[in-house]
Amino acid sequence: MTSPGTVGDVVDAFSSVPPAHMPGRLGNYAVQYLSNHIGSLVQSVPVMFVYVLFIGYPLFVGLLRVVRPLLESWIMGSSVILGTVVGLPYIKRNIIVQLPPFFFVEVPNHNILLQNAVLMYVCHHLWRQKPLPSRFFFQSAHLVALLDPYRPWHAYVNARSPFYVGPSKTNRSNPADVLTETQLERLRLIKIPHKSWTPVMSDDIELYFKEEPLAVAHYSIPWTRRTLSLRCRAAPGSAAKLDEFVQRALEVFAEGAPGKEDDALRWFFAYGGESDDKVFFNQYVLRSNKGFDTLFFPQRDATLTLINQFMQRRGRFAVEGFPQRLGFLVYGPPG
Repeated sequence: MTSPGTVGDVVDAFSSVPPAHMPGRLGNYAVQYLSNHIGSLVQSVPVMFVYVLFIGYPLFVGLLRVVRPLLESWIMGSSVILGTVVGLPYIKRNIIVQLPPFFFVEVPNHNILLQNAVLMYVCHHLWRQKPLPSRFFFQSAHLVALLDPYRPWHAYVNARSPFYVGPSKTNRSNPADVLTETQLERLRLIKIPHKSWTPVMSDDIELYFKEEPLAVAHYSIPWTRRTLSLRCRAAPGSAAKLDEFVQRALEVFAEGAPGKEDDALRWFFAYGGESDDKVFFNQYVLRSNKGFDTLFFPQRDATLTLINQFMQRRGRFAVEGFPQRLGFLVYGPPG
């Protein structure tokens, strides 16, 4: 094996070469230099090491695939026994709101209503169907609140809004400053672990609630920052599961929303027949929130059937190429 030589040898060799033959000589010398160094590198690596690498790598990968589920199960068991959160990732949804200390300061958004919807759904629906195990009441502190879930904090509420139940109370120390009967009827008791992950007892979802003071510029009194988080184990469809959970909470919340209108304002009387010289009528409340429960016309049943066929792609709407459109022209006097 020839030695590549020193830098001085290289300079002397190239100085004796005519310029026309310089590229060829340079290429030959570069190939010789690289081949010598690669050859020395190959000789320095034992052949046995290469064999072990090719044979051992697949075995190591296979062993890792077998051990990983067992390791994850051990981590899960340890987290349940210790009551701690370790190991595997989660998919989370956070609902955060910053609440002012004064009723005349507008709340930045209506996330407070979204928080109330989730709290009401968990505390007054899920935990009543499947009570929370008693150990969760001893592991952490709890937050107990008596609130109107349909009123956004102390924010100003327009008198024409369905969330309006009377003027906001600003001086609780005044004995004459008492709640009205309507306000008391709307209050709900919420009890939830504070700063602790707690199962909602549905779909393997956990809830976390935290309330803390928040310093805001130009305010001498701190605001309140409320954080409500939902999480579940990271898996395909986990994000959609959390979104569906919040959607269900909103639907239940909307069903219990207060109505602004007095039920005795307007009534609809439908002829119900005669008996013993008496004429009978069926009495229905006419509310402003129109729906098929408060709309009365001869073709109502046929219209409902048509709408169901449209929504479920049945009947004429199941025919290939039939327009997937449905419209109505509604006219008549108010009510």
